[in-house]
Amino acid sequence: TLGKSYWLFRAAMFSEKQTQWGKKYTLKPGMRPKLAQMIRHRSLRYADEEMNELPPIIHMTISLELPKAVRTVYHSYIDAAQRAQEESSMYLRDTFVRLRQLASCFLGGKEDGGNRVETTFTGNPKLVATVELLDEMKEQGRKAVLFYEFIASEQQLRKELQKRKVGFRVVSGQVRKQEE
Repeated sequence: TLGKSYWLFRAAMFSEKQTQWGKKYTLKPGMRPKLAQMIRHRSLRYADEEMNELPPIIHMTISLELPKAVRTVYHSYIDAAQRAQEESSMYLRDTFVRLRQLASCFLGGKEDGGNRVETTFTGNPKLVATVELLDEMKEQGRKAVLFYEFIASEQQLRKELQKRKVGFRVVSGQVRKQEE
C-alpha cells in the first residue's frame, strides 16, 4: 500500500491543475513506467482518514418498475429457473446472470458460433433515474462515482451522458494485452 505517503506520492507523480470542477491530477510526463512498475501485482488501499477529499457516501434505495416487455422476459427466466433448479447449478447460475442483466434492460450472451449477441430494451428505468439524479447533483455542484456490473450498463450511460454533454471518466479493471 502507499499508506501515509499518499500525499507525497501524488506530489511526486502527478501534476495538479485547478478546473471548474475542482482539482485535476494528471500523471507527469515519464512517470507512467515508474507507476506501472510500482503497482504491478499490488492493490492500493487507504485508510478512511487518508481520503479526506472524498465526500461522504450516500446510499440510496430506489424502487423502479421494469418495462412490460422486460418484465415478461424476466418472469419467463424465473419460471425456467424454478423448473430446472434440480437439474443443473450451472443453468441456475446463468439464469441469475440473465435476471441481473434484464434488471438493467439488456440481455447478452454468446450464440452457438461464439459471437456475442446483445439485446437492449428501450425505456430503461435505471438509466432514467440515474440521469435524473446526476442532473440534480450537477445543479447542486456535486459529483458522483457510479459503479456498474455490466459493460452494457456503462455503454448505455455513456451514450446518455454524451448526448447531454456531461463530462465523465470511466475507470475500468481492463488491462492491455501484453506482447509475448
